[in-house]
Amino acid sequence: MMTITLTHQDNLPLCDKNFITIIDDYTFIRVQGSDAANYLQGQLSCDVSNLINNQAVLGCCCNPKGRVQAVFRLFKYGEDYYLRLSSDIVEQIIARLKQYAIFSKVDISHQAQQFVTVGLAADKIITPDSAHAIIDDTHYELYIHHDKQWQALSQNYQIADKKSWKNIEIDNGFPTIYQSTYEKFLPHDLNLDQLGAIDFNKGCYTGQEIIARMHYLAKLKTRCYQLQIENAAETADIAPGTALYAPDNQETVLGHVVDVGSQMVLAVLSDKSLAQPYLTNKTIKLTIVVQSIKST
Repeated sequence: MMTITLTHQDNLPLCDKNFITIIDDYTFIRVQGSDAANYLQGQLSCDVSNLINNQAVLGCCCNPKGRVQAVFRLFKYGEDYYLRLSSDIVEQIIARLKQYAIFSKVDISHQAQQFVTVGLAADKIITPDSAHAIIDDTHYELYIHHDKQWQALSQNYQIADKKSWKNIEIDNGFPTIYQSTYEKFLPHDLNLDQLGAIDFNKGCYTGQEIIARMHYLAKLKTRCYQLQIENAAETADIAPGTALYAPDNQETVLGHVVDVGSQMVLAVLSDKSLAQPYLTNKTIKLTIVVQSIKST
């Protein structure tokens, strides 16, 4: 059983390079069985057939109307498949996956302690020896399963507050889905098409028809942007799902917060309102700093 305990978790520093951090907001769903690969291929937006052992890919699962229920990292470990996702929605996603699995030979279970998610900000390109996701050339999400792996990492990198990793996710435009944003957005709202989370050549999966129609036929009117909170002290008053308004109009919602960092947020906004600042209903002011999220 995997257990890692950090001391002084409340006093860890925010870092932007050369650090590691345990991300305890994430957990894992295991899908195993003779039909696991085919079953997941029909449920997820990413191409399960092209997975490389221990190397995770970004994906999402949606309802039949194309609304995003979870954004995850999917990897294969041995013969089993694992989805790393927010612990806030794990029970909903397990129930959703089981709902469609009644005719497949699969077992779907929550594996909260088999792996621990570690964010690693390195100063050079490395080759991780654990299951992992590559964020960019020097940022990696590691899925470790033994204390010795953590001990080895902690000898070479500073241990940082987990908000340090959330800042990196937001800087790279990677969204997380929570209870408050469950089925709130379409994949294109979250730029998942630009982030490599959707394979448009793999064939059918739940929600695929709507997602493909949006991609090929629709004029997209909402996208995900990075915004800066002008007063960092007010960050705690903003949460995923928070509605955003124009400063002179608290009646019309212009967008919603997707995720929150130490002073930056991801938010889905209408393309008609990008030239202005935004306010929450508590009059917290946010301004766009990046209008084009990085794509892979």
